Amino acid sequence: MNRFEELQARISDQGRSVFDYTVDWIEWSARKNLAIAEDVADFAVAQLRMPVEADGLADYGHDLRNSYGMFGDTLKGHGEDYVSKLKVVPAEVRDIFAPKKVAKKAAPRKKASKPRAAAAKKATAKTEKAA
Repeated sequence: MNRFEELQARISDQGRSVFDYTVDWIEWSARKNLAIAEDVADFAVAQLRMPVEADGLADYGHDLRNSYGMFGDTLKGHGEDYVSKLKVVPAEVRDIFAPKKVAKKAAPRKKASKPRAAAAKKATAKTEKAA
C-alpha cells in the first residue's frame, strides 16, 4: 500500500465529511468574494463617473446618497448570505466541533469552623438577652 492509500485508509467518515464541508465552504466563499469584488468595482466606477454625469450639485448629492444606499444594501445582502451559509452546517460536522458536556462533581461543603460557630452562638445569645 502506498502512502496515499494509507492516508485515505486512516481518514474516518467524520474526517471526510469535515473535509468535504471545508472544500465546499472554500469554493462558495471564493465565488462570493469574487461577486463582492465585482460589486465594489462597479461602485467605484459609478463614483468616478457620477460628477461628470450629474446635471448640478443638487443632482450630484442626490445621486451620491442613492449610490451609497444601494451599495450598502448590496453589502448587507452579501453579509446575510454569509450568515445563512454559516447557519447551515451539516449535523455530523457540527457534532464533531461541539463541546462535549462533562458532568461536574459538586465540591463537598465545608463545615463551619468551631470558632465561627461559637461566635455565632454568642452573638445570638446576646441579641436574645437584649430583646
